[in-house]
Amino acid sequence: MADLWYHIGYMKNIKTKLIVAGLFLVTAWPVRAMEGTAKLGSAGGDLGSCFAASVYQDGRYRVLMTCRGLRSALDPVRNRYVVWTKAGENFRRLGEMVNGKLQGSIDQKFERIVITAEEDSYANKPSGEVLLSGLMEKIDFGGVVIEKEELPVAVEGADKVALIDDKGAVTPEVKGDSSAGSVFKVLGKALLTGFLVLLGVVGVLSYASRKKK
Repeated sequence: MADLWYHIGYMKNIKTKLIVAGLFLVTAWPVRAMEGTAKLGSAGGDLGSCFAASVYQDGRYRVLMTCRGLRSALDPVRNRYVVWTKAGENFRRLGEMVNGKLQGSIDQKFERIVITAEEDSYANKPSGEVLLSGLMEKIDFGGVVIEKEELPVAVEGADKVALIDDKGAVTPEVKGDSSAGSVFKVLGKALLTGFLVLLGVVGVLSYASRKKK
């Protein structure tokens, strides 16, 4: 009986270890930041606006941004617009906005994108106040319906091609070489008619000559 309880306790111990190990793997597995978009604006709305899109590729988040209405210089010293990603209270430099555009990448998840005015565009952390900010939002892939598009089906005829559209209507269309085919047909008929007439004339003349003899 003691051996039985020992084996039961041993099996429970193994099961507990497996559950703990599984939870560790789940929590230790790197969590990907969501792909998505962000619209950046200012508190008063007078500093312009920006749009950003993030796509996960090859272990990094590729971010594209474009802005409208940004002033050329808000401060004589801090005259560079620097873009940061924010996760909690942690900032990561994404890059400097040049001519209202930015293309950057980052390997860590983030929740928000912000812009500050900096003296040094390669600073490790923001030194000024946040000018524009926007929260990342998931990409909505649902609700997109497009009209079914099909190529015309060609139905071969004697001298024409009928095009059947997506509604089943038949629209006859003359093939590209139909005019040449018609000309050859007319010429063939004319030659055949002339040949038959010639045979008739030869027959009549032959019959008349025999009668004279």
